Amino acid sequence: MILKDKVALVTGAAQGIGRAIALKLADSGADVVIVDMNLDKAQETAREAERLGRRALALRANIANLQEAEAMQMRQLQNSGRSISWLTMRVSQGMPLSCE
Repeated sequence: MILKDKVALVTGAAQGIGRAIALKLADSGADVVIVDMNLDKAQETAREAERLGRRALALRANIANLQEAEAMQMRQLQNSGRSISWLTMRVSQGMPLSCE
């Protein structure tokens, strides 16, 4: 396992590409921190990572908000006792596009 004993934090990890990245990191041996605005879906992703035999923590945070991002980092450190080894920021905002 390439990432054994590493901690990977993935934002936007409740679904889609972020979820796939988080689960691949878990499958590669990393413990994962699943961060998303949708805590219920983040918890589902965390449970899937745990089924792969890894520790997982689901957190709700808006990383565009500095206070929430700092609180997220502190909660991760308190939970694992280890610093983040791998950070993947997968964030999207629904923005209307004009094709005019």
